[in-house]
Amino acid sequence: MNAVGAGVLLLAVSACADTGDDVGYGGTPTPEETEATESHSRDMSAPEIPPIEEAPADAEPFAVEQVDSAALPEDYPVEVWTSEDGTVVGTDGREGGCTVVSAELVEETADSVTIELVETGPGEDAICTQDIRIRPVSVELAEPIGERTVVLEAS
Repeated sequence: MNAVGAGVLLLAVSACADTGDDVGYGGTPTPEETEATESHSRDMSAPEIPPIEEAPADAEPFAVEQVDSAALPEDYPVEVWTSEDGTVVGTDGREGGCTVVSAELVEETADSVTIELVETGPGEDAICTQDIRIRPVSVELAEPIGERTVVLEAS
């Protein structure tokens, strides 16, 4: 190879090694560019939502005739189960976006057990997705459910 050919080859190889920092592709941003980007960024982190769990392995379906779901919205899922020999009563709660569902024992009488499904969230000003998740929730009773009616409410 002659000297001219070696020089052309060396020039071609060194041109391929150029990082292109001066043309704006993949280069390191200036401090001004970094500050401008950080001042316009938003917090896009997801809210703390507990994992979606399943009903316990020993869950037994509860008789539909013993469930009063009249206070729930028409499209609310209604499935009630018991576990731990009837001392735990569970149902499916509805949550979504930034909200989380929980169950609260409102009243336990000789004839009925009232469970309120409470959906809590960050408030009206929060920007949340419109997805809906169904998650099992439960309450613990003082006595096994037996033949009592389960009354479901939502708030």
